[in-house]
Amino acid sequence: MNNKINNWINRNALNLLRISIGIVYIWFGALKFFPKLSPADQLAKDTIDLITFGLFSSTTSILLLAIWETVLGVFLLAGIWRQSVFFMLLLHRAYAFYTLVLFRRSFVYHLTLCLYPGGTIHHEKQYYNLCRPCS
Repeated sequence: MNNKINNWINRNALNLLRISIGIVYIWFGALKFFPKLSPADQLAKDTIDLITFGLFSSTTSILLLAIWETVLGVFLLAGIWRQSVFFMLLLHRAYAFYTLVLFRRSFVYHLTLCLYPGGTIHHEKQYYNLCRPCS
């Protein structure tokens, strides 16, 4: 019995990981379509504003980010254009880590709130950005 389970896991592990990450991307991307609903709304706006030197308005930038994350999630679920999606995911992760560089004091403060009682979803999202690539 254990051998059958191990074989099934070995055959399907990457697909299950791809599907689960796709669901997470769709979830966080869809939240950004609704103003103030995403816990990372203001953080994303501030980061994009700094990265693009204010080229886009905050509503445009958050809309583009929402579209990007949702499309990546859909492509992950569908299993299409895997190599292209992988490189787009790496680019997205790089920008997410750029947030840690730009707002490191805020991140350390939010991380301590996340690890101790009183943390919010916004703090958990920053901690999640730190841990997600490890999977």
